[in-house]
Amino acid sequence: MALRADAADRIAEDPVSNVLKWILLIVAIACFAALGWMTDLTYKTAPPIGWPQLNAVYEHGLAYARSQAFYNTTLFWQWMRMPGDIAFALGALFMAWDFVLKLRPLFPRLIPGVPVASRAIGGAE
Repeated sequence: MALRADAADRIAEDPVSNVLKWILLIVAIACFAALGWMTDLTYKTAPPIGWPQLNAVYEHGLAYARSQAFYNTTLFWQWMRMPGDIAFALGALFMAWDFVLKLRPLFPRLIPGVPVASRAIGGAE
């Protein structure tokens, strides 16, 4: 019995396991915070302009919510979408550039400035 109790005491006093517990707690809090943030973003931007447009649908109807009269009242919300649109566009450009770079080995003759002999697989210059 003494061996089991002694081993349990060593595990309870292990400083590494205490550090791992704190790291796990921090990671769990960060994951739940990220989940809450993503949920918040999803519900705020579900309609095209967000909740103001959905509220206008319920109060005035869909025709008003999609009309120019509504869009003239929510200029702030339209401008607040711009940073997200810019980030999305930059991500799309980066993805397209990465796609082009990965296709380069399939089309070696389209690369300017590289001698034809060095483009061949296993060929000497």
